[in-house]
Amino acid sequence: MKKINNKGQSLLEVILALGLFAVAAGTVFVLLGSQFKSLEIVRDGTQAISLAEEGLEGARTIRDRDWDLLALGNHGLKISENKWTFEGESDVNEDGYTRSISVSELGVNERMITSTVTWTPSYLRNQTITLTSVLSNWRNLFEPLLSGDWSNPQTLGSVDLGAGESATSIAVRDKFIYLTATANDSKKADFFIVNATNGNNPLLVSSLKTGDGLNSVAISGNYAYVANINGNQLQIIDISNTNNPLLVSSVGFPGNTEDGLSVAIFGQYAYVGSEKSSSQEFYIVNVSNPANPSVVGSLEIDANVNDIAVFGERVFLSTAKDSGEFIVVNVSDPVNPVISASLDILGATEDGKGIYINSQDNKAYLVRTVGGDHDEHHEIAIIDVSSADNPTLLGSSNFGSSVNSVFAADSLGFFATSYSNGEFQIFNVSDPSNIIAYSNLNFSQIATDIAFEDNTVYVSVRSNDALRIITSQ
Repeated sequence: MKKINNKGQSLLEVILALGLFAVAAGTVFVLLGSQFKSLEIVRDGTQAISLAEEGLEGARTIRDRDWDLLALGNHGLKISENKWTFEGESDVNEDGYTRSISVSELGVNERMITSTVTWTPSYLRNQTITLTSVLSNWRNLFEPLLSGDWSNPQTLGSVDLGAGESATSIAVRDKFIYLTATANDSKKADFFIVNATNGNNPLLVSSLKTGDGLNSVAISGNYAYVANINGNQLQIIDISNTNNPLLVSSVGFPGNTEDGLSVAIFGQYAYVGSEKSSSQEFYIVNVSNPANPSVVGSLEIDANVNDIAVFGERVFLSTAKDSGEFIVVNVSDPVNPVISASLDILGATEDGKGIYINSQDNKAYLVRTVGGDHDEHHEIAIIDVSSADNPTLLGSSNFGSSVNSVFAADSLGFFATSYSNGEFQIFNVSDPSNIIAYSNLNFSQIATDIAFEDNTVYVSVRSNDALRIITSQ
């Protein structure tokens, strides 16, 4: 039988197989190359977007520091002293991406920010990513807080704390009023909580005796922070149950046995001022654990610290210091607070008494006690603190009587005074160089402090009739 020879056919099959493999392998390499290129495109685009977003955030932080630094034009970004700043017209990173931040005018107190990132990949022509955002000068934007006719204010209700009680300070939150007081009998209460849900019929719901008397109160969370008239200048009260406030801790200051005069709270820190002492008068207390507060920093003021206001990393003091009734303290490092600015208001015998920072317009309102020669000295001062470390006196007014506390909103300032024919005063403060009397109310005794909520003013008074609730017509 004739044999069939398969050797030639086998060789042909091998050649065909190799050809097919080569084609398949080439296809695989083309596909893999395409996939690698796609991954590179995604990676590069992601990095570009991240840089563009970072550019918008950098511009935003510059705006927050100072609106005037957000200059019109094209800018590069760099970090200097841990802060974003503009430099040149663009910046280039180590991977060759070029970023430019364009700032253009959009409207009053508004600017358009355009963050553009360009790069040249190995596989394509120049690529560009652009992101935009609108930034506002939020310090100059505000919602009105006042309504109605404040030229004719009306008293809604009042509360009698009892014989011999004199209210010294006041705070309000959700229509609950927190009052501090001193009394003619050390056995009497010095901390009071009032339910003012019905302003026409406020109800005293609880009280507490903490010591020899209290000078100031601030509220945060479930706690009231009070400045005490004894060696424990700061005390913390649990107010989670308004019917049963509880004293949870007290802290005194080393080397200082003088009275606590003022307190403010921001975040995990309480800021406390005392009478002039042989040591410091300004203290920073960590209250992250209210049951165990600890002093972390202090500062020598060499005068009574009568009131405190906090605005971010700056604390503003109203003091009895002749050469600086208005003091700004940098508390960015709570362990080492530093005086960053001060102002000496005309008059050596008028002590700084109250202070309020109006976030609507970046103005500080400083009020003072009357001096011996007050005809040339002013008890009300308005200060521009838009650049906190460079405060500027905008205007002042001679009131002729001690002004103990202040609140300001919209175009009006509300003042607690010692004036016998009008302890509660309202002034038009829209023009700091021309402060104009607007309206007033007469009380039976000196008004000591002011708080505000929902178009209602709450005033503490140095008399049995210790709380007055006032609103517009």
